[in-house]
Amino acid sequence: MKGKENKEITATDFTNRIILVHPLQPNSILDLLFKIGKDHLIAFNSETDSFDVSKTIQNAITQDDTLLTNDAIIGSHLAFSAHQYTHSFVDRPHVHWWWNGLFQANSGGDWEHSLVAFFEPLSAVDNVMGCAPYDTMTMGPHQFTKESCILVPDESVEPLRARLQSYPGKIIGFDPSKETLRSAINRVLEVHYPKAFIMTDKKGHNINELALSGGDNNFNPSQVRERNYNSVKGYFEDVFIRSEEGADLIPLMQGEKTLLMPAYQTYAQGRFVGLHSHSPTDIESDRLMKILRTVSVSPNKLPQFKPNFVGQEGVRNLNELVLVRTFTICQKLMEYSSETGLHSYAQYLLKKSFLADFRSVHQGQDGQMNMPVSEVQSLIDNHYKQLLRRVETLANALELPNDAECNHYKQQMVDEYRLFLENLPNSVHRFSNATTQTFYSKPEADSAPPQEIQNARVEMK
Repeated sequence: MKGKENKEITATDFTNRIILVHPLQPNSILDLLFKIGKDHLIAFNSETDSFDVSKTIQNAITQDDTLLTNDAIIGSHLAFSAHQYTHSFVDRPHVHWWWNGLFQANSGGDWEHSLVAFFEPLSAVDNVMGCAPYDTMTMGPHQFTKESCILVPDESVEPLRARLQSYPGKIIGFDPSKETLRSAINRVLEVHYPKAFIMTDKKGHNINELALSGGDNNFNPSQVRERNYNSVKGYFEDVFIRSEEGADLIPLMQGEKTLLMPAYQTYAQGRFVGLHSHSPTDIESDRLMKILRTVSVSPNKLPQFKPNFVGQEGVRNLNELVLVRTFTICQKLMEYSSETGLHSYAQYLLKKSFLADFRSVHQGQDGQMNMPVSEVQSLIDNHYKQLLRRVETLANALELPNDAECNHYKQQMVDEYRLFLENLPNSVHRFSNATTQTFYSKPEADSAPPQEIQNARVEMK
């Protein structure tokens, strides 16, 4: 039987009726608390000789501001500019959300035993990088609005409300002994977001209503097959929406990234659609990015990675320079819309790389630099464009042939960049205005670069 005819869904209507849901996974919270030295929040049940996960999560959300700040910001550790010059590194720069319900389990985890969830309309969130319904990734921190809701166990409601005194949204409780988080989430959506789309499979079943796992990635195979769910990658092969009960199904997407709905296609322009493992921000496993992370967190380890930075004179393989690899990654980030937050992240990565190279040139054997961090920050920030031109030249040189003449030019470019960093604290204004011209007039420059190399340079305007 044919259902009610759907009205045309505009781009604005689309973003208002998609409700992003972010649950806190218990095991992830335990790992985080241990990692950041806040294990005093972890509760232990001596009778069962195991962690009291429920109590731990409640402690983490009501007594501490790591997961959620006092002014209701999630992902505060992802504020790039605030951590640009600290001993830290953000290689997973986003918060992950599911559309209009709770994540279904996949190879990356299971959320059925979670106890806390955050809700926010898509229209209220900035810097949306990835916009798949099974994994929407928002870049950096987000401050919850008056349209948001926070779902916690009943006994956490009042303590959380006391901590979040300025929070304008709703704090809602549920009883985990009587109701699963999935059920509670669906109830919150029905009551507080009545216009939210109903997400379905091709048979019209609500994909967020039924848990396909028992909580430990123990899937029900028959249900997984029936719902056409990819339990490894974490998405339904066919997703539809209903604008209201009884309305016709509207095709939304197929597989990982085939978009079918016009309003969705419009919203996704300039954004990424797909798995995190295929995203432009998946840099955690990159060998050179791991090195950048190591030296950003522990600058005293820079001497262990001499071939990857320019601190000491000597032949450098451009493919082994962290800065060149960073620039290549950032070029891909810049292909997306500025509304995604990826441009800010690209600048963050490049400045981290410039900082590492600057340290490699100026810090002593003890890993310390004889200048305050504020001065280093000023030098890099104020001369970012000049530094960027130099890495553009280095990256451009990667395309040149591997012959003696071109290799000599490549080494000259590395030397010029290092010389720029060496002179940055003392005579950067004079030096930066004349670097390219004066370098080739020096005795150590045997000859001007060949025409082939001149043509390959990035123009410095």
